[in-house]
Amino acid sequence: MGELIRQRSWADLAPTGWFWNSREFIPSSEALIFVDNHDRQRGHGGAAAISHRDGITYDLAQVYTLTWPYGRKRVMSSYAFDHDSEGPPMHEDESIRSVFSESGLNCGLGEWVCEHRRPAIAGAVAFSNAVSAGAPVTHWWTNESDQIAFGRGKEGFVVINGSGKQMVTSLQSGLPEGEYCNRLSNEECEIILVSNESRVQVNLASHRAIAIDLGAVR
Repeated sequence: MGELIRQRSWADLAPTGWFWNSREFIPSSEALIFVDNHDRQRGHGGAAAISHRDGITYDLAQVYTLTWPYGRKRVMSSYAFDHDSEGPPMHEDESIRSVFSESGLNCGLGEWVCEHRRPAIAGAVAFSNAVSAGAPVTHWWTNESDQIAFGRGKEGFVVINGSGKQMVTSLQSGLPEGEYCNRLSNEECEIILVSNESRVQVNLASHRAIAIDLGAVR
């Protein structure tokens, strides 16, 4: 994902595109997939890797990985560090600091990153859990650059705007008519409308995404 995002375009994620034809993939049932791990975060194994330091771009990479039907997914949840040999946040007696702050369940004092709590990532996990593992990719769409969309059969629909421009278009979703809550939003329910023709009118800010499914009907 890091190589694709830094050097190519999101359009290369098409089912018949560069990414899925650039190497031989093992069967989905045998694959454990992740955007980053503790080694990749520290630049081991290639400089193209992305991590939480890449902000919203990292979140979008996680959204794609978590909503695409391939492999068993793993999300990295890490701690902040300045050099690659630095250990986790510790007290003076070298006991590990709590992830949570004393005031509640907020991730503690910027020392722990808690990627899994980011709305887009947590929402993509919820989408992945709501949609059947066997739900196929349908209604693939791209602007041939950094805007993509795809359905998951009749169960879900995902839109990713990886570009620096507003995304305005009408897309076929495969979902029944209704009001859906965007799983990836930090709002309680950002409403996404699906018409009686199963179309979604998309008006999406740059570097943002939508994921809706039958479990997120309003």
